Amino acid sequence: MIKINLMIEGIPAILWGDSKVENCVSDLTAIVEYAKTISSNISVFACSMGCYFSLLAYRDVSLEQCLFLSPVLNMERIIDNMMRWFNISEERLKEEKEIKTPVGQTLYWDYYCYVKSHPIDTWDKSTTILYGSDDNICEFNKV
Repeated sequence: MIKINLMIEGIPAILWGDSKVENCVSDLTAIVEYAKTISSNISVFACSMGCYFSLLAYRDVSLEQCLFLSPVLNMERIIDNMMRWFNISEERLKEEKEIKTPVGQTLYWDYYCYVKSHPIDTWDKSTTILYGSDDNICEFNKV
C-alpha cells in the first residue's frame, strides 16, 4: 500500500494507494478531528466512493452542509450487483478472499464483510446531491 503524507495549503492530507474502507474511515476521522480544532463550521464535499466513506466516518459528526457528487451510497448493493453480474457467489468470495472481475475491479472478502457489518442506516445532515443522468454506478432509486 502506498501512503504519501502531504500538505495542501497548510492542511495535512494523506494520499493512499488503496481504498480499504477501514483506512479511509480512519483518515477521514483524523481529518475532521483536525478541522474541529480550527473551526466549528465544518462542511463536506465528496464524490463517488468518498461519499460512502464520509457517510461512515461522519455519521456522528455535526456538519453544516454536505455536497455529494455522483455518490456511492450503498456499497453493499454495488458489490452484490457486481457479484451477480459476474456470477460470483458469496461462498466463492469467502473462499478465495479476493477475485478480480472482468472490468478490472477486485472484490475482497474482508471489504465485503466490513460493508455488511457497517450499514448506512442514518444520515440526518443537510445534504445536496448532484447526480448525473448517465451515472451507471449507483442506481437512481437508491439516491
